[in-house]
Amino acid sequence: MAKTIIRVITHKKKNNYVLTLESENHGQLDQTNQDELKAILKEAVKAGNSNIVLNLQRINYMDSVIIGLLVEIFNELRDKGGLLAFANIHSRVKKIFDVTNLTQYFTVYKNIKEVE
Repeated sequence: MAKTIIRVITHKKKNNYVLTLESENHGQLDQTNQDELKAILKEAVKAGNSNIVLNLQRINYMDSVIIGLLVEIFNELRDKGGLLAFANIHSRVKKIFDVTNLTQYFTVYKNIKEVE
């Protein structure tokens, strides 16, 4: 199986560091690209970004491994007074967030324009 590549476009929007993710694995984030995503997020945190927004407009699926990773990053940022938020969530991913009650913890923006 070929290594999955995650492309990232980053920019600052006010006090938020926005990462737009695109998976070459048919828009999926799963165990095949977990290590790559973890490295991307850990590097963003290490660089001093305490408010991270993931733009998921091109992600249509994530598995429980990725959910666990996102909770780990959320907790790390929260402990530093920051946050992990999401924008442009695909309906399939939103359903996963709803079923797992993650929408109670994560800030979810309808689109990037809502990000303060």
